[in-house]
Amino acid sequence: MRTIAGVSSMAASPEPQRGGGAPGGGPGFRPLPEQDERGVDLSLIRENLRHTPAERLRRADRAWRDMLRLREYGRVHRKEPA
Repeated sequence: MRTIAGVSSMAASPEPQRGGGAPGGGPGFRPLPEQDERGVDLSLIRENLRHTPAERLRRADRAWRDMLRLREYGRVHRKEPA
């Protein structure tokens, strides 16, 4: 840590900081997700593994259909004059 004109600053650390958000866990506190060494959010993997394979397929299918709907919406609205 160094101080410049009474303002302290921390050099960026190569490791992601854990438990960000408001100090003391008050309003606005949002801990950083658990990550592996490549930055993969392990909490999302754990959450997905709580579902059955059939439910994971249903969720993936729903996401795929939503993406197709958004893509079509974009195509339709890009063709309209501004």
